[in-house]
Amino acid sequence: ENPSIGSPVYFEVAKAAVSNLATASKDISNLTQAFFFILTR
Repeated sequence: ENPSIGSPVYFEVAKAAVSNLATASKDISNLTQAFFFILTR
């Protein structure tokens, strides 16, 4: 187990996970806003 090889891979995976999480929470936010817009009309 060589950390100098493992670390960049782990970093890329973590970065992708954070990016996906940010996209998902943005989608959830949009859905929530649309839902309340429909409810309050």
